[in-house]
Amino acid sequence: RDRAAATLRTAALRRIAARLALTSAETTPEQVAEVAAATAELDGQRVRATLLGSAPADDAALVRLAEELDTLEKALNRPAATGPAATREVHP
Repeated sequence: RDRAAATLRTAALRRIAARLALTSAETTPEQVAEVAAATAELDGQRVRATLLGSAPADDAALVRLAEELDTLEKALNRPAATGPAATREVHP
């Protein structure tokens, strides 16, 4: 489960970073989570837990993680998730 969760999260972080134009090599996963939460108008703690949390305890938790990542990406693809926050630059 650890590897599967890490793979799902890494792929989601890459897609989200690209969607939000956070392409700098110095952009951290934490920054991607922060901008994603602000852009999608979602709870920052929940977004951080979804993108950066611990490994799922069981198969059901892994499935929930996959669903939460999908929900987050869909929220970022909605027309409302555009504008200044969607393209904001992040500085370390």
